Amino acid sequence: MSVGATIAPLEARYSLIKLLGWMGLLVPILAISGYWLLEAAQAGMSLNFAAALIACLLIAGIFASFLRLMFDRRVQLRIDQAGIYVRSHHTSAIPLRSLVGIHETSGRIIFGIVKPERFPIQSQWRRFLIRINSQSARQYFGDLWIWTSLLDCTANDVYNAIHDFRVPTDFEMEMRARGASARSDLVPHRK
Repeated sequence: MSVGATIAPLEARYSLIKLLGWMGLLVPILAISGYWLLEAAQAGMSLNFAAALIACLLIAGIFASFLRLMFDRRVQLRIDQAGIYVRSHHTSAIPLRSLVGIHETSGRIIFGIVKPERFPIQSQWRRFLIRINSQSARQYFGDLWIWTSLLDCTANDVYNAIHDFRVPTDFEMEMRARGASARSDLVPHRK
């Protein structure tokens, strides 16, 4: 980021198109589960009926949660000079200097944080996910995660915004200059 340049912050909300796509995938599954439920009810098979009922309720619950998210137009992700704000994780922005690692897996961007205890998870749903996954939770979820498969931005948008707003330290700038200088010394000079 150049000094004095103004860059618009990245703000992401739930994507209506992506949510409709996910809901479209759930409709046939819900229809199959409903058919299975009716067949089990007519045949009098109580075990199949119970399993089909659980499947229908689970899929209908996921469908309803996606429907609810369609009407939530609040900013879910914001990256600017203050840091990275993920609404479902913490009430304030996490400074970009606190991010120590980043990787992407199936529409989910996972971040490591220097001192995660400074930015505790405040969403009850996220705390529940961590609690039920116990020891493997940090490996799977990291300290902070974002589902880009539900937001109106891509992983590259997130990476570019972090790159734009993270100001390098003096040490990093010196190392880049030394690296560039060393690389230029390796290039053969033509006469």
